This record gives sequence, C-alpha cells and structure tokens, in this order.
Amino acid sequence: MDPSFPKPQRRDRPGHFRRRARLRKRELARDQFKREQQRPDGTWLCHHCEKPILSWEEAVVDHFPFTKGARPDLLCDPTNFVISHTACNTSGNPNRKAFTRPQS
Repeated sequence: MDPSFPKPQRRDRPGHFRRRARLRKRELARDQFKREQQRPDGTWLCHHCEKPILSWEEAVVDHFPFTKGARPDLLCDPTNFVISHTACNTSGNPNRKAFTRPQS
C-alpha cells in the first residue's frame, strides 16, 4: 500500500460507531438477562446439566434453542437466552440438551 495514502483508522471508517452500538446493546441485553435469572442465594441454575453455578464468570448466556448463526434476528431476544456453565456451552458436551425442531 502506498504510504502517501494511509488506511483510515478503524474509528474513522464508516459504520464503526453503529457496529459498536449494536454490540453494546447485545452485551447489555445479556447482562440484564443474567441478573434477572440470578436466584436469591446469588447462584444460577445451568439449563443443560441443572447444577448450580456459583460465580458470575462461570455463568454464561447461551443462545438456545436457536444459535446465533441459525437465527441472527434473535441475537438480543431474551426468549432465546438460557444460562449455562462455560463447560456446557460447547456443542460437543454430553450434558448439552438437544433441540428438536418443530414439525412444520
């Protein structure tokens, strides 16, 4: 690339602030869902293995039953969120519940 034409910084590119705002909106929606699902004793219940989760870092918001790739329109929809362990949040985990698609 010609040094007389430097590439614009990321913050100067068109759409950067809109993307940042969308990402921040998703992050706030997940955190709010996580706070709402917290039980009175300060723990969460894993959706997949149904064991208690003790720490904030270990509890993650999982897109279930529809993944982010399958239904991108549900990225900020709390009806598609569940709380799970970080270990249960992988596709190869034996504890992970299966989702059966509705017959149409």
